[in-house]
Amino acid sequence: MDVAVTQVAASPSGSATIDPVDGWVRVDITVTYRNYGSSSVQVGYSISWMPQSRLIAYAGSEATWTLPPGSTQKSYLWIADSRDVGAGWIEVSVIAWFDTDTNPNNNEMSLPYEIKSSAPITGTLSVDTTPVKGGVYVDGNYWGVAPQSRSGLSPKSYTVSFGSVSGYNTPPAQTVQVNAGQTTTVTGTYTAITPQYGTLSVDTTPVKGEVFVNGLSWGIAPQSRRVQVGSYTVSFGAVTGYATPSTQTVSVNKDQTTTVVGMYTEIPSYVNIYRIQNYAIIKGKILELQVWKIVQINTDTIQVTFDIMNTRGANYVIDLYNGPIKSYVQTKDIEANGKTQITLNLVRGGTDSYWGWLDVNVDFEIYLIQYVWRITLPGTPSVSSLSQIRDMIKQEYFPDKPALLIPPTDFAGALINFMKTHPEKFVNIAKEIGINIVEDDVIKAAEIMLKVSLSIIVDTVESIIHIGIVLTSPAEETIILSVPAQSTSTPTIVVSMKTNQPVISAGGSCEIMLTATSGGLPLSSATVDLSTSGGYFEGSGTYSISGATDINGVYKAIWHTAPPDAYTQPLAYLFIAKVSKSGYNTVEAQALVEVTPSTSLTFLTSSTSLRFTQISGATPSSVALVSYVDELHLVVRGADNRIYYRETVGGSFIGNWRRIPGATNDAPATAVLDSRLHIVVRGTDNGIYHSYIDLVSGSWSGWTRLPGATSSSPALATSANTLHLVVRGIDNRIYYKCWTASSGWTAWQWIPGATNDVPAITILGSRLHLLVRGTDNGIYHKVMELGTGSWSSWTRLPGATVSSPTLIDSGTDRLDLVVRGVDNGIYHRVWTSGSGWSSAWERIQGATNDKPALAVYGNNLHLTVRGTDNGIYHNIMDLSSGSWSGWMRLPGATSSYPALAALTTGVEIVVRGTDNGIYYAYCS
Repeated sequence: MDVAVTQVAASPSGSATIDPVDGWVRVDITVTYRNYGSSSVQVGYSISWMPQSRLIAYAGSEATWTLPPGSTQKSYLWIADSRDVGAGWIEVSVIAWFDTDTNPNNNEMSLPYEIKSSAPITGTLSVDTTPVKGGVYVDGNYWGVAPQSRSGLSPKSYTVSFGSVSGYNTPPAQTVQVNAGQTTTVTGTYTAITPQYGTLSVDTTPVKGEVFVNGLSWGIAPQSRRVQVGSYTVSFGAVTGYATPSTQTVSVNKDQTTTVVGMYTEIPSYVNIYRIQNYAIIKGKILELQVWKIVQINTDTIQVTFDIMNTRGANYVIDLYNGPIKSYVQTKDIEANGKTQITLNLVRGGTDSYWGWLDVNVDFEIYLIQYVWRITLPGTPSVSSLSQIRDMIKQEYFPDKPALLIPPTDFAGALINFMKTHPEKFVNIAKEIGINIVEDDVIKAAEIMLKVSLSIIVDTVESIIHIGIVLTSPAEETIILSVPAQSTSTPTIVVSMKTNQPVISAGGSCEIMLTATSGGLPLSSATVDLSTSGGYFEGSGTYSISGATDINGVYKAIWHTAPPDAYTQPLAYLFIAKVSKSGYNTVEAQALVEVTPSTSLTFLTSSTSLRFTQISGATPSSVALVSYVDELHLVVRGADNRIYYRETVGGSFIGNWRRIPGATNDAPATAVLDSRLHIVVRGTDNGIYHSYIDLVSGSWSGWTRLPGATSSSPALATSANTLHLVVRGIDNRIYYKCWTASSGWTAWQWIPGATNDVPAITILGSRLHLLVRGTDNGIYHKVMELGTGSWSSWTRLPGATVSSPTLIDSGTDRLDLVVRGVDNGIYHRVWTSGSGWSSAWERIQGATNDKPALAVYGNNLHLTVRGTDNGIYHNIMDLSSGSWSGWMRLPGATSSYPALAALTTGVEIVVRGTDNGIYYAYCS
């Protein structure tokens, strides 16, 4: 285009070139000026360009000169920009001006020049991870959870790194080149961290003391556990009369046993941590009796050692007896103003206490002093007494510190000091001493009750008297039921029951019960062979065994069904074996079998899949269960409101319960992040407390109290290197905060809205999904972008619920939601990022009166619920087809919602029984 004003004309021309590596666009422009007049003209130009946001360089932005008459001159200029010309544009405007005699004012002419190109100048970077999905970082910026793809990137090199995933080694960072018009693909490969295990065996000698590993109590020696390879610190508890062994740090190597022995050395002069004195008043004189040692000989005998000090000028003769029926043992003389040491064995004789008697004759006078010893193991003061002791110790030693945050070792030391300085408190509360004074100031009887064992427990395993008696809990027992396939002319079912150790010891008794529940024709008869003692059952029944015989072996029960021609359809039978003994955990195993018309016997499922095994302990709440590699970690609220932890390897629980200091009045919340088991609980004061256990070293972090309070269990989820927490406040509002190892906890963020139940959260891709039951029982969904922290608005789903929802990441960009309806029905819905929520609820046959439990194993969604009859029901959905297997009723019953978690080889179910016992089943 030419533009002329009077005697001057100007025209532009130009071209655009693209650098394929750097992505620059260079625009070269030539402006030609022609002077058609007879006089010189002052001319010039200036340029502008759009858009200007990504200007790189320019030259010749403006210039002026004299254009002689009749002449033509050219001006050259260029600019460079990095914008994607193929998707947009660059427009260059040249403003030419001149000044003539006939036109004294500047005259401008606009020469717009538009450059466009279809050639691409940017590239695409696509990042994914395998076999698990991890966080993607590009040049240090978080893109979200893989897969991620971004276009419109300037051609250059980029550094791609990856976030950590629990149980896997993080892929190394990669530096790649993005070229214009091309897609660069990067794949990060996570490799599973294979846990390596060895055995740590700890014992003590010559007495048995408490064993601590990395600060956690393992119980009384000897103890042996399978642990992960690494370094461990072993310490020991105090035993009265002995110096505590020094702490040892040892290494556990793969497939090897590391043995640690703690050597207790006896203290020559016994230090009385707590002294019990009984003063017998005889005509103004005092006889002092001091107990300083008690040793347990066996389950029925303890040995008491004490001193008797005669503080009057008369000789005493003492007759010693033991047992509840006063059996004579020996006679001791005590000289005037003298002292003698007495060792007396006390026996139970079928009672729950150990008895001893001392008859004292003073100078053969007619006065008789009778000391009756009744030592009860264990003896537990009332809850009010325990509360009084706790309050006294806290007020005296920790007046400004919350009880939950007092370290157990500090509390234990304070307890010992308190006992030394205030023995009268324990005497009064535990009723240690009773004295009856009758006529003539002569004591006819005095009863001394020593509360030994674990009488007062204040955040640590300590006894009132600290005299070394510890009664270990009964060892857990397991029954294994097997029903081999067989074919006979008459359908016959042979059930073999085997116990893993003796189920009865000398002086005790137990019951073995085998029962059969028919799902078809009745079982006509049964014969049971108890291999060590004989006996049989006719049908179902109970067989009692007593005496001194240990029963440990295989017991067979043979049931006969009706003749083969009496039925045409498969018949199902449930076999139950139960072993019970007073003072021990009752253990039970179940197997479900099917008898077909061809008289062959096959399993509906393997006995392993159907067998619930009880583990020690009890809980009044549902349990928290989380998986990590091939381990399961179980955290429960105990019957005493304390917090207990246990783990499994390969689906089987190992070791004993570990008590975590502190208390809760609700089910804990757990999650694994970076090889740490994070635990968040609602304290008994409604406070919110956080701690974690290092799953490699076994060390415990201690509690951190978070600001605020909650009236329900918390909800946890993890993403990349972040722990996410959502709670219901005591005002029913919803609050969110997150934690990282480097920065700790953020401040609380209030999320508008309200709930009257435990929230449900999970991570899918780069988003946190939140589901709550509203105060109107509605079901509400909200999403947070992890990269920006921004929340979507609430989406109300059709329908309503009367329990907390259950939400799970099912993989392949999918969430599965299961809720209990107001009619107790079970409803299912699916969400994907592409389509959002599925169009309608899927009603799953059946009903529940509690929150459902979900887990994903392979390509299957596992669903376990507590039925309206308290039964335990399990259903499986194929994620590809959406079809359900149908409900299977598992043995047993529960009074809370189940816990469900997936391992690499199967699914574990843990329930609270109707007896508050804890039961687990491993489904392969």
